Amino acid sequence: AYAPAVELFKGLNTAWTPAQVLRLLSMSARRLCECVDAHSTKKSVIGADDVLLLFVFMIAKAQVPDIHARVDMADIFMNSLQRSSVDGYYLATIQAALDLLRNKMNQEGKEKSDNQTAILEA
Repeated sequence: AYAPAVELFKGLNTAWTPAQVLRLLSMSARRLCECVDAHSTKKSVIGADDVLLLFVFMIAKAQVPDIHARVDMADIFMNSLQRSSVDGYYLATIQAALDLLRNKMNQEGKEKSDNQTAILEA
C-alpha cells in the first residue's frame, strides 16, 4: 500500500545536497498521506505519532545507505526559516524515527547480550 512512498524515499540514496534531501522527505511524506487516503474508507487524519511510525516503516523498507549522514547534512545546513517550516517538521520527524530505530536495535542487542551472559553463567 505504501510502495509509491517507499520508492520515492529510496531516492535519498542519490540526494547529494541538503535541498534534495529536504525535497525528497517532503515529497515522500505527502505520498505517504496520499497512500493512506487511497486505502482508507473515510477521510483520515494523520497525527504526528502516525507520521513518526510511517517514517519508521519507510526507513526500514527503503534501506537507504548512509541515511544518517544525509539527514545530518540537511540538518547542519538548514537555516532558521526552514527549521520552522514543513521541511523542518519532516526533518525532525525523520531524525526521531532514526533515533527510535537506533534505540530499539540497541535495546535488542543488550537483551541478546544479557541472555548470552546468563546462558554462559548457568
